[in-house]
Amino acid sequence: MTQGAAPAGATTDDVQQCLGPEGRYRIRKRLGSGGYGEVFEAWDGELRRIVAIKSLALPVEATDWNTEARLSSRVLHPAVVVVHDVFVHQGFGHIVMERVSGQDLAARCREGPVSPREAAQWICQASAALAEAHRVHIVHGDIKPANLMIDHSGRLRVLDFGIARALDRTRTLQAGAGPALAGTLAYMAPEQLLGQPPSMASDAYALGRVFLALLHAGSNGPPEPGLALAWQRLQGNEDNSPTADAPACLRQLIERMTQRDPARRLDKMEAIHRALEAFLADRPRWQLPKLRARLTVPRLRPAARHGRLGLRFVAPAIIGIIMIAWRLQDSPPWPTRIDQAERAMARADVDEGALDTAIAELQSVLADRPGQPVAASLLSVAYAMAYTRDSSDPSWLERADASAQLAAKSEDQLALGQVALGRVATLRGQHAQAASAFQRALALDPRNYYALVFFANDLMRQQRFSDARKMLERVLALYPQDAPSQTNLGRVAYEEADYARAERLFRVAIAAQPRAQAGYAGLSQTLARENREEEALQVLQEGLRVHPTSVLYTNLGTTLFMRGDYVAAARAFEDAVSAGRGKPNDYLMWANLADALRWIPGRDGDERRARQHALNMLRPLLVRDNQDATLPSRAGLYAAQLDDKADAVAWSGRALALAPAVPDVLFRAAMAYELCGDRDTALVRLQQALGRGYPAHLVDKEPALAALRRDRRYQLSIHPASSR
Repeated sequence: MTQGAAPAGATTDDVQQCLGPEGRYRIRKRLGSGGYGEVFEAWDGELRRIVAIKSLALPVEATDWNTEARLSSRVLHPAVVVVHDVFVHQGFGHIVMERVSGQDLAARCREGPVSPREAAQWICQASAALAEAHRVHIVHGDIKPANLMIDHSGRLRVLDFGIARALDRTRTLQAGAGPALAGTLAYMAPEQLLGQPPSMASDAYALGRVFLALLHAGSNGPPEPGLALAWQRLQGNEDNSPTADAPACLRQLIERMTQRDPARRLDKMEAIHRALEAFLADRPRWQLPKLRARLTVPRLRPAARHGRLGLRFVAPAIIGIIMIAWRLQDSPPWPTRIDQAERAMARADVDEGALDTAIAELQSVLADRPGQPVAASLLSVAYAMAYTRDSSDPSWLERADASAQLAAKSEDQLALGQVALGRVATLRGQHAQAASAFQRALALDPRNYYALVFFANDLMRQQRFSDARKMLERVLALYPQDAPSQTNLGRVAYEEADYARAERLFRVAIAAQPRAQAGYAGLSQTLARENREEEALQVLQEGLRVHPTSVLYTNLGTTLFMRGDYVAAARAFEDAVSAGRGKPNDYLMWANLADALRWIPGRDGDERRARQHALNMLRPLLVRDNQDATLPSRAGLYAAQLDDKADAVAWSGRALALAPAVPDVLFRAAMAYELCGDRDTALVRLQQALGRGYPAHLVDKEPALAALRRDRRYQLSIHPASSR
């Protein structure tokens, strides 16, 4: 959630005002923020007490917003924060919780050394709370020092069940609050790094990592692990050693809690709690429970590493042999599985489940062959595709980076590994690093499809359309039937206002791949720019019949908006932001909805909330990417529509500095200056936009420019036809 002074769905003025049923809760101050929402201190006027209110980042229709409260309330333990109430305010969910004051363990670690005994006391308390959660079949999923707080009485409290998940009695995952990829990378178990959802075993691993962080606090020991060390964890090479002054029994406990293989990990919180209680009570000869034999599918070890195939049996030999025979018969060789995954990735634009299938297949290959560079590279690319599909969920991008680092460490001469590094850099706005990686990939493999396509995508993000066009033409010279490159070439022509060429290219792409939504979306936008609205609507209906997506709903809304049918446009945009049909994490979808609501009587409050939500979602992207002029040009327009003139002028100026000749950037700047009351600058930018090919009929249909169009300077010098 982006930084701000007010709860989601509220304006800045709502701070110090009342929320909840009958204004029961008065907001006092902001306490903090995270990926799932912001937390505020508030006064409960009915029960006369201080509480904490978590304001969730997404609207209630976009998520199962009250799962955190329901799961937290099932864990009856003094260390778990009590949930008092839930309510919806202006379309956003709020959770009222016990207000806990104190210091979290992350802050405590920064202060200096923590003795082994003190660390054991805190981990003992945490394990007791998690044992109760596991007893009622709930996993926390995000155990880390920042989520463990020592209150003023010295008692440890477990915070933030925001991504907790419910388990059934057979330990099968059921629906939970957070996505499978949610969590904090530094404390994720190896199986989570490969995409497995949180489990009791992963909670135990994370708690073991917290134990290590406490023991190393203020020392010269290893730092908390992050992306750079993720590949070590996947390969089992990470150093899990406590400090030298830790007793042998604690060293043994941490080793068992942080085993790479969950089958060999001590995952019973009750056993961890009992062991720590025994240590703290100085009981003689205390020991950990014996490792239970568990039946797991043996892995084939690479012959190059061991000189021969070695089989690790964890069950009687005859059962192991039977299972190996079954596995080899049922599962194809790993190169074939990688090929299958890559073919599934190629279908992602026409088959919603294909990307998930590819990710699962590649994760399976890496589970069998840790560090396999081709699988790790493709998995990074697949995670990056999921990131663009799911918009602002940063965990996908973190996974893409971790997999790219794993591939590069395993084999730095693999072109595909360089492609993975470049794609991650592009999505983080690091265009110089991306170009370097793509150029190295092409030096290693001049015909590499991914390097060419992703390099072109990076150039398009920088509005370097001429360079992008040359790169895409190079792709099509090598791969003439590649529909995505035809679509991207059409997008370049569209951005350059060459609408006739764009139309031809989009029609070629649709003919080559009739189920791909990108071709329909591009063609409908192009027809609308050419003032062929009925044809644009027909194309959108064809696309929605074949494969309904958020982009098509957005284009439908845009076309209806230009026809002046704001109510129907709002309905289409609402579909575009809905969890079931669209992309609730996409800032542009919310901004489009706000545009339609702006012109519907009685929807002023909804319009402002949608606009503010769009701008809040856009802010992190502005920080991440300082070369994509589209981002500040939209931010400038949104700020102007929210009456923030200073930000509107600053962001519009930044966009114009990056792309002074792009028609859409010039047009948005003109609108922003007009809304800010600077008619002179607005007229200059609008004249430049029209001169660069922005369609005059779209200016005539923009309701926000109605007053400007009545200006004689516009009628006489910019658009003389309007004065006749």
